Amino acid sequence: MKIKITKLNFMMTVLWLSIFPFYIPWEKLFYVFQFIVSVMILIYSIREIIKIQGIFLCGLYPMVIIISCLINRHKILITQVFRGTTLALLVFDIFLLVHKYIRVKNKEDLLRLCFKLSNFYMIMNVLWTIAIYLVGNVDQKIATGFLFSKSKFNVAYMCIFFLMFYWMVWSGNKMLSKRHKRKLFLCLGIVSILLCVAVKTATGTIIVTLFVSLTYLSGKSFKIINNPVILVVNVLISMFVIFSLNIFISVPAVQNIITGLFHKDLTLTGRLRIYELIYPLLMRAGLFGNGYGSYVVESLEYHGWYNAQNGLSEIILNYGFLGAGSFLLMVFVSAWKSKTCIPALNIAIMVFIVGAIVEVPYTERFILLLALLMFLDTDSNKREIFIE
Repeated sequence: MKIKITKLNFMMTVLWLSIFPFYIPWEKLFYVFQFIVSVMILIYSIREIIKIQGIFLCGLYPMVIIISCLINRHKILITQVFRGTTLALLVFDIFLLVHKYIRVKNKEDLLRLCFKLSNFYMIMNVLWTIAIYLVGNVDQKIATGFLFSKSKFNVAYMCIFFLMFYWMVWSGNKMLSKRHKRKLFLCLGIVSILLCVAVKTATGTIIVTLFVSLTYLSGKSFKIINNPVILVVNVLISMFVIFSLNIFISVPAVQNIITGLFHKDLTLTGRLRIYELIYPLLMRAGLFGNGYGSYVVESLEYHGWYNAQNGLSEIILNYGFLGAGSFLLMVFVSAWKSKTCIPALNIAIMVFIVGAIVEVPYTERFILLLALLMFLDTDSNKREIFIE
């Protein structure tokens, strides 16, 4: 599975590096790198706009992000305007470059490259985690983001991408034939779960376990994600459910799982308190929100939190109800334009939505899943690389 060095592969690699964070001592340098990559890829792929049906509908979300940052430029730091603009460009870049890669080369080469990159990240995360356990002071290192993927949640998301691309691409090698694929997937899934446990992310452990279980058992099913209405409804449910979590947690069996299995308190590490604070903030978000990250400083950070701990709520607070609406439109169009059911990809999207109940995974990584959903399809002349 050799990867040739071409301009297209180089662009896809630097895009990957910009949307999957990695540890460097100078964090601001990474933000500069992201901005340079976002502009470079936009210039390289800009002509794809005329070749993608529905791209303007998908482009409304990044446009609202930029408008929100500009409107709130006097209330937020210039670095927040900078990072918000970079995020918007990367969202647009992902759709353009994924489409260009598939159009110029093919789907199989794209997936192979992504599998190689996720494989490298996975190996580095495992080795890095082993190293910090050998050195000691693990809790402090995890709390301060001294992990290869910077945060424990990023580690969990990377596990999902690695397992997803493995399931979609791997077809045996010199040591193991394809008939061992399911067994090897289960072994890699267990390693991924243990890695999440090691970096102490209960949410990550749950969603990776869910992904492994559903992918292993699903076969060729799981077409629900291809229905755009159902997909959008699930995203909405992932927000509204937080206002009824108290009822769910009052069930004794659920309490036993939270306190016994995951050793967490019944406030979900304080999340129930933040969900009480979020509702009035959502009502004041307006059409364009408060700009990239500004609400944190004014409200939630005072209570010890640095994000909304809910995916769609985070978007509303940052970019307003137009931001949320354009995000949901992008989700709808991605599913509407999808041409086939790819089980592992569909399950990855679903577990990201589940994770969005108590985390904020609707970042560039989720956009990459949507772009793959929108542009990947099967072809009778191609090998059965997607359907297992």
